[in-house]
Amino acid sequence: MKSMPNKFSFHRRVSILIILLILVLVDGRLFSQVSDESYGYSKPTSFTIIKDGLPFDKLPLNAYIKIYINNNMSEWLKKGEFEKTADYQLRTSQQFYNEKVRALTMEAEDLYKIEFSKTIDWSGFTLNPYDADNELFTISSDQFGDYIIKVPIDEAPSLKQNWQKVEFSDQEYTAIGNTLNLKKVKISNPVNNLSYFAENKSQSINQTERRKTSPINKTSENQNVSSEKVTITDYPKLSYTELVTLKSSYLQKGESETAKMIQGEISRRELSGQFTGIPTERLEKILNEAIKAEDFNRAAKIQDELEKRNKK
Repeated sequence: MKSMPNKFSFHRRVSILIILLILVLVDGRLFSQVSDESYGYSKPTSFTIIKDGLPFDKLPLNAYIKIYINNNMSEWLKKGEFEKTADYQLRTSQQFYNEKVRALTMEAEDLYKIEFSKTIDWSGFTLNPYDADNELFTISSDQFGDYIIKVPIDEAPSLKQNWQKVEFSDQEYTAIGNTLNLKKVKISNPVNNLSYFAENKSQSINQTERRKTSPINKTSENQNVSSEKVTITDYPKLSYTELVTLKSSYLQKGESETAKMIQGEISRRELSGQFTGIPTERLEKILNEAIKAEDFNRAAKIQDELEKRNKK
């Protein structure tokens, strides 16, 4: 994908700023029609201004989604010449409006991934020496970091000899702040038609460590919370993992109402912005939920917490 020219005339710069300002104003009017309860939208405190010549891989994900939704919704909200008023009011009612925004959000995310993939320099992925004991290769990328490929020892020589011919496909991404990080990618050796998946090294290591020291495992093994001894006044005193265990206990006994009350405390903690005690796996799911709901302020806070944990 070609980058925009680095130099613009004064008038063109002014025109771009005016267009962006209009998008910000339209954004406020557009999303003010969506209630927080029905869609969970949380309006960001600021809008990222897209700089002249900004390459696509630096374009914030939330900015791309907002522009995409604004462009499509402005046309969708127009009443057709041959559309009856009653039909128009039904089509643009709150329920269908919210469904349209959700659909456009998903479309924007998919399109962003496609365009983002075009910016990746696959030739920049370097194959490091083979680890014969563990039967794996490590791949290094200046853009994304290191990746691990499990390759049987009898297949390793062919992959190394034909590294310049390999093909990359089936990428999987994770959202890091307002951009994407390559989580996993399929690598195919065209010489022997064998394929392997390269997984982000830091994520692979973190997942292994979390399985060893998971708070959930510790709770289930060492902190068996007795539902007979716990009352509603005790819920705020329990840890996140204890609450999850307690909720499961009540669900198994068929006491759904009590389980719902415990879920209320769990949800309160997840929404509070205080993420202490929430397992990383669950926090990653909450992050994806926040991004899909376009609650970018909350998503940013969750991402900050995940980055802190990854640095430890």
